[in-house]
Amino acid sequence: HDQVEAMTMGDRIAVLKDGELQQVDTPRELYDHPANTFVASFIGSPPMNLVTVPVEEGSARLGEAKFVMPAGFAGSKVTMGIRPERLRPEMKGMAVKGVVDVVEPLGATKTVIINVGGASLIASLEADVRAEDGEPITLFVQPEQVHYFDSETGEVIRSDVAVQKEGA
Repeated sequence: HDQVEAMTMGDRIAVLKDGELQQVDTPRELYDHPANTFVASFIGSPPMNLVTVPVEEGSARLGEAKFVMPAGFAGSKVTMGIRPERLRPEMKGMAVKGVVDVVEPLGATKTVIINVGGASLIASLEADVRAEDGEPITLFVQPEQVHYFDSETGEVIRSDVAVQKEGA
C-alpha cells in the first residue's frame, strides 16, 4: 500500500485494484509505461495528469495543441496522460497553453495547477520558473512522452501494438 516504499525498494511491483492484477513490472516500467489509467494515476506523486479530450482528423486536441494519435486509432475521444514533470518551460515539443490556477511552493520546486481549455493539469516545475495565479503560461511536452488510453476501458493505446499485429 506504500507506493514510495515499493518504488524505492522493489525490483518488481504488482499493482492490484479490487483484487485484480493490473500490471506487474519493474518500478521504472510501471512509471514509464502504465498498462491503464489506474496504474498511471496510482504510480507517481503527483499522479499522472489524465484528461479525456476529443479526437478530430487523427489528432487529440488539448486546448490549442493537437497531438497526432497512434496509427489505427478510430475513436472520437481519448484519455491523454502526461506526467507533471514532463510539462517543461523549455521551448521543445508541443506547446500547452493555459492559465495558472494555483501555485504551491515546495522549496526547490513548485507544483502549478493550470487550466487548459477547461481541464486542470498539474506541472512540477523548478522554483525559479515564473508562474503567478491568474497569469497565462505556456509549457511544452515532447509528443513521445504523452500516453494515450482508451477513454472507455482505461487501457493503454500503443502504436507499436498495431504494427506488431500486422506483421505477425
